[in-house]
Amino acid sequence: MADYQGIINETGQHVTISLPTARQPEYPAFTDIADDDIITGFDTSENKTKKMSAAQLRDKLTGTGTTTPPVLSGADMEITIPSTLVGQKRIDIPALAGLTYYIERIGSGRLWSSWYNVISTGGFELTRGNDVFRQNDKYVAHIYEYEGGNTSIPGGGSSSSFIKGIVPVTGDKILTNSDINKLINFSTGSGKVTVTLDDVAAIEENGVYHFSAMVNNTYKTTIKGTNGQFIYINGSAKLKIFLGPGETCRLYRATDGWYCIDPIDGYLRVGQPIAAYGNFLNSVIANGSLIMRSSEPRLWEAVQEFGLSLVSDATWTSSIDYCGCFSTGDGSTTFRLPDLRGTSIRFLDLGRGLSTAPRPYNNAGGYRRDYTGPHTHPYIDTGGPFMGTDNFVGGGTFNAGQFERESGINRDSGTSTETTIKDVGFYPRIGT
Repeated sequence: MADYQGIINETGQHVTISLPTARQPEYPAFTDIADDDIITGFDTSENKTKKMSAAQLRDKLTGTGTTTPPVLSGADMEITIPSTLVGQKRIDIPALAGLTYYIERIGSGRLWSSWYNVISTGGFELTRGNDVFRQNDKYVAHIYEYEGGNTSIPGGGSSSSFIKGIVPVTGDKILTNSDINKLINFSTGSGKVTVTLDDVAAIEENGVYHFSAMVNNTYKTTIKGTNGQFIYINGSAKLKIFLGPGETCRLYRATDGWYCIDPIDGYLRVGQPIAAYGNFLNSVIANGSLIMRSSEPRLWEAVQEFGLSLVSDATWTSSIDYCGCFSTGDGSTTFRLPDLRGTSIRFLDLGRGLSTAPRPYNNAGGYRRDYTGPHTHPYIDTGGPFMGTDNFVGGGTFNAGQFERESGINRDSGTSTETTIKDVGFYPRIGT
């Protein structure tokens, strides 16, 4: 409180009035200082308390600052210093507020970060003692957000990445417009995770989701659309796609759904036999085992389109003739892989007439046994007695001394238990 004394003019009466007072630290703080906000100050030359605007105080401290219309060209904002700022250090450009950029002076090159300060409300101020704006000065503000760079580490992005940040995903998630043009990183461990894309109507035009799955994920991550919107990939329209460990993809927002910009490697070989030196990502050993449909959803989706190469499990187990096919498993939760162990791949004849030995199930995945075609083995007749009854086969049964010496077929034990071709061994795997 403070006491103020005075005289009432009409009566001449002396009075004392007590008024509440506040020290400056007790005033509420500004949350957003605008140019027309009022600040009080004491004029020592006139011994008076006066007021000033925030703009007046700024101009007194840094010079008369005026805004200038910038010219935006790609990620560069071209800035021409007006004549009113020649000899000064500061230029205000509200269009730069909230952006991350570096400054280049045309003719001199990029300014070191210690040579200027960025103004939070947009613009910059030169900091070196003798460095001021000159006549016809031109500058460029290179804006990281407009080139797709990393806004937290200036210079960390590239002009082709369009990635503005990272969104880690460890569980089910709905992606929104705030996640667009960011890297969606699937680090799902042993979990089965589904990511749902927002409706394209809620996504900015030309927006792109960038997806990457960690190599140590156990299962593929499901990416699905909303409201029946398709994901277009490899010439087909799908309501959901599956991203395997170590795979990447980019989905582009269009008016009718999402378009996969570049192919996902796994989709190009899913369901196909692969000769491998060992294990590799997004494949399984083709050993005829039953596996869960939910564990390999992309493979199960593909084999359902394999026609006669997908048989019932009862058919598959009934004969080796079907061992190269997939089976429908228990009909609801499992399916069976082909068993390609110890076999060689041979293309179907398809009517050419080169492969005439019988193949009981003459479709992709059908097995064919060992066959030996007609042939003869000449022998030398020594004229001695014949011992035994089965050294020669073909043309009937021959007993000792009772065979035709010019037409026999000699049987020997061979060099192995089977007739083979020359080959190199690999692990039989199926792309998933």
